[in-house]
Amino acid sequence: MEHPEKLGQYPITGVIGQGSMGVVYKGFDPLIQRPVAIKVVRGHLLENPDSDHDVMARFRLEAQAAGRLNHPGIVSVYQYGQDENGSFIVMEYVEGHTLRAYLVQTVRFSRDDVLSLMIQLLDALAYAHAHGVLHRDIKPANLIIARAGKLKIADFGVARLETSNLTRVNAVIGSPGYMAPEQYVGKPVDARADLFSAGVLFYQLMTGTLPFTGGEDAVMYKIVFEPHLAPSQLPGAAHWSSFDTVIAKALAKDPDHRFQNADEFRRAVIAAAGAKVPELVSDETIFHSPPRIEPASAANTAANTATPPPQSGSLPALGSQPATVIDQELMNTVERELSRFVGPVARVLVRRAAVNATDIGSLRMAVATSITSHSEQQKFLNMGTGSRQSATVAGYRKVASEPIPSSFRTGGAQVFRSVPITVELIEQVVKLLSREIGPIARVVVRKHAGASRDAIDLIDRLLRDGVGQDVAARIAPDLRRLIE
Repeated sequence: MEHPEKLGQYPITGVIGQGSMGVVYKGFDPLIQRPVAIKVVRGHLLENPDSDHDVMARFRLEAQAAGRLNHPGIVSVYQYGQDENGSFIVMEYVEGHTLRAYLVQTVRFSRDDVLSLMIQLLDALAYAHAHGVLHRDIKPANLIIARAGKLKIADFGVARLETSNLTRVNAVIGSPGYMAPEQYVGKPVDARADLFSAGVLFYQLMTGTLPFTGGEDAVMYKIVFEPHLAPSQLPGAAHWSSFDTVIAKALAKDPDHRFQNADEFRRAVIAAAGAKVPELVSDETIFHSPPRIEPASAANTAANTATPPPQSGSLPALGSQPATVIDQELMNTVERELSRFVGPVARVLVRRAAVNATDIGSLRMAVATSITSHSEQQKFLNMGTGSRQSATVAGYRKVASEPIPSSFRTGGAQVFRSVPITVELIEQVVKLLSREIGPIARVVVRKHAGASRDAIDLIDRLLRDGVGQDVAARIAPDLRRLIE
């Protein structure tokens, strides 16, 4: 792409970075005689009438959000401007490199460097949150390690002010792999979402891998429904065992079970460290980094470096066609209707459940378990009783009365019968299981219900794979009575 020679009063001297949303240039402030960073939104986004207002509103919000913050761990914003080339934000130029640049080189940080980075990040987040600003996209590409060893948070492009109502319902805002569960399911987001992202980053720095891996759909499902593996259980990370509980709290699915503020998270890290944490990143790490600035002239012809696609995860059903033949249009309808209740994760839930569904009715019953509210579950199920769905395939009412047969053992004899999965049954199972494994029970039940043919199959799956042998032995009689 062609780059301007000047933006406002600032001559352009290089390109710091490029992305799908825009370009960050290195410029020079002729009045104060200092280098600056200048962020510009890509022109094609502004030429699209459907995105113009939203993109520009977010761009202005970025300037407003970061402009009210004055902290050594946050990149300062100097000016929001406009000229014939478009709108731009003039920011502090930080001599250094993004954390992503180090990770791309597979740099493994020392224990002291990891702890220093986390403490600095949490200090800056505590300040931003105290001033009513949420970042909502904490990830390595938005963190800069300055030459002096200081960490700085950049790019408040998806930030939210407490007074802003710009966020759209069911919009996924953030970066896959680092987003909190509530960002995926369309629930209200507060400062604890940033702390979840910080926990993901902490895990990555400790172990060299993310806690939730795979393709985008697989990552979404894992973040919302599946627990992570403790850092100390990964190869070469046993020395991080004292931080397992810190990570477990930071990555809790329920925001109420996470650290409630950045200061609490910071204190937990220091306590687990058991020693003084260095204030700055070590010189050895700082000097192990690539060139950051490319000349603007060279950038006109250079292609962007592509990020390698993620490896597929442990959810093969997400990348394959459903085993049963269900009209794609009807599946899309179920997805749209479910998204009203659970947000964008509906796409993943429908695709997983479709693998074992025999018709649209059983698919609808399976995904209904992902809705936490009893009344909302019923609203969703009632959507499936319309004439078109009932006439095309077996709808909800037929599935409820004629579920798929399952094998069930009674007194040593194998009897073939079936029990439908109902909202009431799910609540009873969750209640019983919660006594043994706590709040995660609802997540466990949802996960297995989506892949179960009926209630008997669900109970079998829970006792076999869902709760462990000891818990299964204690709870089996109570669970079995629910389906007798």
